Amino acid sequence: MHGIVAEGVFWLTNEKEEVIYVSPAYEKIWGRPCESCYGGQTHFLDAVHPEDADEVKFILQHRASGFDVNYRIIRPDGTVRWIHDRAFPVRDASGVLLNVAGIAEDVTSRLRLEHQYRHAQKMEAVGRLAGGVAHDFNNMLTVIRGHSEFLSKALPLEGESREDIDQITKAAQRASDLTRHLLAFSRQQVMEQHVIDVNALLRDFKKMLMRVIGEDINLELSLQSAAPFVLADSSQLEQAVMNLVVNARDAMPNGGDLQLSTRAVVITENEVARYTEAKSGKYVALAVVDAGTGIAPDLLPRIFDPFFTTKDAGKGTGLGLATVYGIAQQLGGFVDISSTVDKGSAFTLFLPAVNADMAASKKAATDKSIRGHEKILIVEDQDEVRAVARRILITNGYSVIEARNGVDALTHLNDLDFNVDLVLTDAVMPQMGGTDLVRALRLKQPALPVVIVSGYTDRELVTYGTRELNVPFLSKPFRAEDLLRTVRKALDETKS
Repeated sequence: MHGIVAEGVFWLTNEKEEVIYVSPAYEKIWGRPCESCYGGQTHFLDAVHPEDADEVKFILQHRASGFDVNYRIIRPDGTVRWIHDRAFPVRDASGVLLNVAGIAEDVTSRLRLEHQYRHAQKMEAVGRLAGGVAHDFNNMLTVIRGHSEFLSKALPLEGESREDIDQITKAAQRASDLTRHLLAFSRQQVMEQHVIDVNALLRDFKKMLMRVIGEDINLELSLQSAAPFVLADSSQLEQAVMNLVVNARDAMPNGGDLQLSTRAVVITENEVARYTEAKSGKYVALAVVDAGTGIAPDLLPRIFDPFFTTKDAGKGTGLGLATVYGIAQQLGGFVDISSTVDKGSAFTLFLPAVNADMAASKKAATDKSIRGHEKILIVEDQDEVRAVARRILITNGYSVIEARNGVDALTHLNDLDFNVDLVLTDAVMPQMGGTDLVRALRLKQPALPVVIVSGYTDRELVTYGTRELNVPFLSKPFRAEDLLRTVRKALDETKS
């Protein structure tokens, strides 16, 4: 926030509160001519925002002792500016008040940055908490989902027990979705980014969205043909759009019009102040506009807070818009909102634009068997999670050795003279974590394939150096098929 210079107006009044001088900067800040302040035509504080007027009038009544106050003004064009006004009494030798001199500064930009900083700090703190909670949940969910899969395969296709295990599996999936929302909000979800044509994504996604919103809502697409591409995780982008659409649907209980639009936008340095958390550059603006109930002005500052919801108890988790906020942040963009009570809301997702030729070709998935016969070292400090991974692998033909951390793993490998085909390791463990283990393994056997598994998040992966090691990553909670495919792919790529 250093380097922000506030523009100021010097003003002077006499003992009768009449303006006897106002500097030219008044015209730029207040948007009114200086002449309007003289001759009793108007007081230069007449433009004070109605909500601040009583406080300012009270302060003026005691101006003889000076004052230091922040208030808002409304310019003739309707824009609101924040003013920091300081007054100093001027007295003669006997103490009689002669004049009051003051400096009124436009501090709108500074206050906006301070607000953004505080908001970012709050979101950062909540994000760290959310990420930690999600990590613990992911370990527990790995165990729950793993054992529910084991039971599901052992049970007959019909019967009460089958219904029970199906309910457990569904509940685990819902819990997994909640942790995914938490990670998305905290900008710590692992993403597979690639170049996306947002227009194509919305066209393909429209049919799914129409099933969600119902027949009483008219969904229209207004897509700018020249809208550039973005670098994003398609599933996350779909999740953000879905959350915004569901939010719009809930705001229109009696139906109405819902529009999804795209357009190319360039935000200049001069325009950055119009948006919270924006940076200058080229963007794709994806807007979701409804004709619903709108959002009260006093609720707007909290609208992206996790677990905050205006819905009735039991009808919302308060994570939908928080997730959108987190996804936008993680993709390097931001969300802007405008809303009017009883007229509707417009949520606009600004995503950094990229060139289409940045798209990298990916190998098509194959239908190879995910079973195997190789020897795998599992390194995991949570006994229950390690047991689930061991059972999945052994059931599918692999042989398994276990270790509780990186130090234990290196001891096993030295005893075996590194006679294993793959190491499956957790990212964060006591004594030695997965990333340090990978570095140690590469010094001794660089070609040994490694898969890192973690309930931790994208930021943790960067912090602990997993990405720079360029190893496959599997997030918790994982299904048996996810684990088997990841392991099989890592083994096959080493052989090819």
